[in-house]
Amino acid sequence: MPLTTGVTGTLPVANGGTGDTGTAWGTYTASPQCTTGAGTWSTTAARFKQLGKTVFFQLDASLTAIGTCSGAQFQFTLPSTAQSAAGGAGRDTNVSGAPFTCFVGAASSTMVCILSGASLQVNNIMKLSGVYESQ
Repeated sequence: MPLTTGVTGTLPVANGGTGDTGTAWGTYTASPQCTTGAGTWSTTAARFKQLGKTVFFQLDASLTAIGTCSGAQFQFTLPSTAQSAAGGAGRDTNVSGAPFTCFVGAASSTMVCILSGASLQVNNIMKLSGVYESQ
């Protein structure tokens, strides 16, 4: 059925809309961790918005104690399982200022991030965002 003036309500995804009614982003448990060794992480914000199968996410997390954590990689849990490979990007906004790229493989809910030219350090504050297709 063609759209006409006077169409009201939320346009469903199946009809080319987003299905979004203007709801706020939700929160989720990201559980950041070092990929090598163990450190202590604190999450300030882990937020997401899902429109159909498209998931937008944001993370703000801090490495509060280095422990045995080493290297340049960390990982965290996404709000849902990815359908296909996808990515995200961010920056350490406190210690090194280093940018990092993140990736998730198909059928995984764990995103891995790699700092560019720096190693993880106590008081890193990692801020990132990205988008992927959920299963």
